[in-house]
Amino acid sequence: HVDSGHSRGRCRAFILRVVKEAVKMKLTAYLFKLFIPVFAGAILFFALVLNLVDLLMNLWLYLQNEVPAAVILKVILLYIPKTVWYATPLAILFACSYTLSNLYARNELTAVFASGVSLFHFTFPLLVFSFLMSFAMFTFEDKLVVPTYSKKVEMQHTLFKQEKSLNNNNIVVLAESGGVIYKADLFDNSQQRLYNVYLIFRTEDKKLQSFVHADSAVWDENAKKWKLQS
Repeated sequence: HVDSGHSRGRCRAFILRVVKEAVKMKLTAYLFKLFIPVFAGAILFFALVLNLVDLLMNLWLYLQNEVPAAVILKVILLYIPKTVWYATPLAILFACSYTLSNLYARNELTAVFASGVSLFHFTFPLLVFSFLMSFAMFTFEDKLVVPTYSKKVEMQHTLFKQEKSLNNNNIVVLAESGGVIYKADLFDNSQQRLYNVYLIFRTEDKKLQSFVHADSAVWDENAKKWKLQS
């Protein structure tokens, strides 16, 4: 009789665990059923707003340069991946807040807590989703956002007849596996001149060995080298 009582107890505990896991799975499915449409809608909304802002900011340039509507549409399409990349974190935050607030307003969170599921366990799938999306966005940025945004900027420069400036500030270049560091405050492309130049030499363990300072450096096209000037 004792063994049969223990068996019934283990069987009951097993059934309770199975039921509890089934409830968690149903709650997770229900949570994502509410979350995904809001998340997708928020991405579309924020991406649309960012595209409209970019369009309105450059509208006078489009009109001034008589850019055709088809070309403007192509620029907008190239900007979409960047706007989606911007919109995704905002959309996740908005969708999480809206979904949980909606559940609270309809007293559904009370039912969830009454079933023995804590707030952490109930929202844990959303945390996992956000974590996975952060890694997905790295790949999305590298594969799609960077090339399309670069084409968009280049196309706008061409349409607006803007010359690309080769001048640069705060230049730092590592050479010889970090053994030599070249630093300059400003590069003037028209004069091919660097200003406030430092050459820092380091040992193999990256400790300072010596450095050279010059007020400027001019590029010698014939010698194919920089000439320091004080």
